[in-house]
Amino acid sequence: MRYVLLSIFIILVSSPSFSMQWQCQSAGGWTLDTQGRATQLPSDPNDNFIIAFVPPNKMQILQSTDPLDPEMYKFLSWVQQGNVFHGTGIFTMGGVTFNASETLTDNYSTSTAIVTGHPELLAAMGRNTCRRIQ
Repeated sequence: MRYVLLSIFIILVSSPSFSMQWQCQSAGGWTLDTQGRATQLPSDPNDNFIIAFVPPNKMQILQSTDPLDPEMYKFLSWVQQGNVFHGTGIFTMGGVTFNASETLTDNYSTSTAIVTGHPELLAAMGRNTCRRIQ
């Protein structure tokens, strides 16, 4: 019985509802096309999301205005160094492969992607303002 209670406690403590959470909002970014031209992307006040750390190495989208966020985050593996989280992963969506990374702090996140298989896009970088909410 003691092991059953301990197992239930571990599952509850490691669930997203009890983990570290951040609320983030777009702060813009850049793309790089196949001709080497950089294009600045404006911040979007309607682009926001809430993510939660799920031990040992995942982030889960709890809320998002972008339907692609959950797809991207499920492929990233995360490492915590102090109060900073670093996520990396490779995934393919719609025939395009992304070598993605993200750094998340209690104040901001910065995402980068090297893109292969897209006829016009080579790389992208996005910034978000974030705040820790749990």
